[in-house]
Amino acid sequence: MTTSTLQTSQAPFHIYKSSAGSGKTYTLARNYVKLSLQAPDYFKHILAVTFTNRAAEEMKSRILLFLQKMAQNDHALVAELAEELGQKEAWIVERSAVVLKRLLHEYSFFAVTTIDTFFHRIIKTFTREIGLQGGFQIEMDVDRVLDESINAMFETLQDDKQLAKWLIRFSEERLLEGKSYDIKGEIARLGIKLFSEEYKRLGLDLAGEMDKAQLLTIQKQLNATRQAFLTEMKAKANQIVNSIVQAGFDVNSFAYKKGGVAGYIYSLAGGEVKEPGARVVAAMEDAEKWYSKTDPQKEVIHQLVVDKLLPQLLDLQQYLQEHAKDYYTAQELSRYLFTLGILQNLAEKIAYFRDENEVILISDLPDFLQGVIRDNDAPFIYEKVGNRYFHFLIDEFQDTSGFQWENFKPLVLNSLASGNFNMVVGDVKQSIYRWRGGDWEILLHKIEQDVDQSILEVKNLVSNRRSSGTVIDFRSEERR
Repeated sequence: MTTSTLQTSQAPFHIYKSSAGSGKTYTLARNYVKLSLQAPDYFKHILAVTFTNRAAEEMKSRILLFLQKMAQNDHALVAELAEELGQKEAWIVERSAVVLKRLLHEYSFFAVTTIDTFFHRIIKTFTREIGLQGGFQIEMDVDRVLDESINAMFETLQDDKQLAKWLIRFSEERLLEGKSYDIKGEIARLGIKLFSEEYKRLGLDLAGEMDKAQLLTIQKQLNATRQAFLTEMKAKANQIVNSIVQAGFDVNSFAYKKGGVAGYIYSLAGGEVKEPGARVVAAMEDAEKWYSKTDPQKEVIHQLVVDKLLPQLLDLQQYLQEHAKDYYTAQELSRYLFTLGILQNLAEKIAYFRDENEVILISDLPDFLQGVIRDNDAPFIYEKVGNRYFHFLIDEFQDTSGFQWENFKPLVLNSLASGNFNMVVGDVKQSIYRWRGGDWEILLHKIEQDVDQSILEVKNLVSNRRSSGTVIDFRSEERR
């Protein structure tokens, strides 16, 4: 098993890009221990965050183990850190023992936690500013909230006839598309989007900005747009049909019959909306395409086309080109408006659940914190939290969402402005929290755009701490 040493660098911000088994936890714990040795109580100024309670506990255990072994002069880090910090090994051993003792006696200041717990703590201190009740709780089980909200929505069906109609339409659409007849399951898959970062970034509050009356008004407007288009289109098409009939002809009198330009016109007159095919396009460009060259009445038809039918068809097509987009838009919006109606009802039930149970959903934390960060500077936030962190060490950064990074960024930048060490570590190949808004592209390139390049250093962890050298050598030979 190979090891790698941390090289001293002038750049205070380190980005560690890793692979499975390359020592992410080791690297973060090592940096934590190195920083903590600066003073007996310095650990109070270091914040390390990860994504799960299990990972946080593992990280704490690793840090404590390092300090314990170093206090016993039984770890390679003693020599490594002595060289990096310019101290004697005896000093490292003695300081490790002091830090370990202080840390255990003041364990509540051992700030190795989940990112959600840290955000929760900040929000707790800003309850008055963001209009929350002081006794609110964090609801972790979003699936349970969604399930209860859907059940509450179904319980209103007897009194809410419009919702019942929307659910029937929803069911019909699912069946036509060959999807599951499990309406509740389909609504749950749709409703989970209400908790997503993508939805929250839209700034749309379905529970507060829209009601059934508004949706019905929109539906009427969409229907009016569709009907106005159909009425005018059919009127123009029937005008052409009347010209054909008055001249003593019918659809069969023209080239390709129902499959040609006349058939197209008759279908429009019947209310069918469709784009012109190749034969119709050709007929609009050449009057001779309307009839067969062997037709005994081709001269009469030709004159009819030139005098009436072609100008009328061109007028019809111009109308279609100018207004078809509005028609199709109204048609698609109308088709899915009932889905928006269902989501609006569901959003109301979720909002009611929050208020009734005095909870904040775990998915709401980054969103709430955005308001805090946006309106206050970093030092003020530190003061409200009660601790001034000098260093931020972020684990599993590939699972950080856009909101989470935006919330952390001003704190990290404020720390970096003082020349303090900060770091993130992650592996884009192990991103598993896309369902919670995790965005691996932040680690891949965005974070490097957000931080001054002169204080940034990117490092690749290539050592494999999970497999023996024999296994690694075997896999390398196999790939060759």
